[in-house]
Amino acid sequence: MSGFGKGLVCAVGEKTLWWSENKSGTLSIGEEETPLKKQLHILAKRISYIAYIAAALIFFVLTLYWLILIIFTPANTLFSNDALQGFLRCIMTAVAILIACIPEGLPLAIAIATALSTDKLIEQNLLIKNLGALENAGTITDIVTSKTGTLTQGDGMKVHSI
Repeated sequence: MSGFGKGLVCAVGEKTLWWSENKSGTLSIGEEETPLKKQLHILAKRISYIAYIAAALIFFVLTLYWLILIIFTPANTLFSNDALQGFLRCIMTAVAILIACIPEGLPLAIAIATALSTDKLIEQNLLIKNLGALENAGTITDIVTSKTGTLTQGDGMKVHSI
């Protein structure tokens, strides 16, 4: 298709419709979470829940053990320095387990694995400019091409005349 056209500019800057809808005056391009990041977020949440349960369970067992030791010792001093240090050790152990189980390095490990996989793709003459594109490529289900093999949008190919 080819042709000519004329246009009339009615407003610019702050008087445009875009400006009235976007009061900040800046174009914001939000980063969409990739499917891999969504799955990692869900996995990290599950690991955190398991860590909370494990820390609470270990704290309960250690506190019960501490109480049994206090009750059945001959001195039976609940508020002595040694007894309070034992209880403090129970708390510190539970907190240490909780901190150790929280997956802080998971996003870094995935980023490194993705970067290393791009090296394998470069060996096959495929260039990946954006690591997010590589994550999205794993979820592709349909690729629409024309008869010449050019890639187009799924709804962009319309026949006007034969």
